[in-house]
Formats: sequence, structure tokens, C-alpha cells
Amino acid sequence: MEQKTINLPEMMNVGAESLNIVITKNEVLQLDITNALNTLSKLLDDKKTALYFKEKVDISFEGFNVNENKLWEVPEVRNYICKLDEQFPFWFYFLSTTGDGLLLIFKSQLIPFLSPEADKELNQPKLRDCFLTRWLPSMNQVCDYTGISLHENDEMTQRLFNYLKSRKV
Repeated sequence: MEQKTINLPEMMNVGAESLNIVITKNEVLQLDITNALNTLSKLLDDKKTALYFKEKVDISFEGFNVNENKLWEVPEVRNYICKLDEQFPFWFYFLSTTGDGLLLIFKSQLIPFLSPEADKELNQPKLRDCFLTRWLPSMNQVCDYTGISLHENDEMTQRLFNYLKSRKV
């Protein structure tokens, strides 16, 4: 697989307003997280980079003939995201609350096609666990690393919950 090179310092120098990580269908089908993980890992190379890209990253998938809102229901996409999440749980710090990537990451943890009762019984505890033991602690870790104040951390958390609420999750 060809290595995609993204020069984050150059993006910062030119004042890039966002970073969109595009994952190909081939990468998904091969469960190859190498390119995405390389780019995401660079976000943590230094404090300046982590601060610059705070809430400026989005993630998308190309090559699927599925409505964007239903992409999380594709088993291969969910498997890919779960594998990537095992290595990079810092979504709540880096992902934008204006794009669809955060919702996709969030929903990929869900079991699709459940009745409302089963959704409440199975998915809600799983999401609560992801929030409390993985994603929020990971966001807090990056906030500590970058020196983000507790107040700004609280504001980020509120934006996150507002985003999820507006997307009816």
C-alpha cells in the first residue's frame, strides 16, 4: 500500500483550517489502518501540533455506495474503525464537532439493526463504557499534555455533548 504523506507543520504554516483523513475502501477491506494511524499519531508529536489541530480533524471514507448516515452499518467499516480506535482513542480532542466523522466513530461502536429495547439494553451500556473508560479519559490526557485549562476542557466536553444531541444520538 502506498504511504500517504501529510505534512502537518506545512499545513499549520499555511493556516489550514482543517484536516480531513480520507480512508479508501481498499484500506477498509484489507483492515489496513497504517496510513490513518500514521497521520493521527503525528497529531501527538508535539504540543504545538496537538493544540493547532484541536477539534479540526475529520475522518471520511471513500468508495462506498452507502448513504453517509448508514456507513456505520457496514461491518467492514465498523471493524476498521474499532481497530483504529484500539490504537488511537483521542477522537474527542481532535475530531471536529461540525463534520460527520465523530458521529461515525461514535456509531461504529453500536450494534446495528436492534429494536429500541435491545438498543437500550446493549448499546447504551457499551457507549457509556466507551465514554467513561476510553474516550473522555483520552481527551483529558491530551488536554493535560497540551496544558488546556479545566474550563476549556469542560467547554470541549459541552460542545461534544451538544454535537451528539443535535445528531440525535
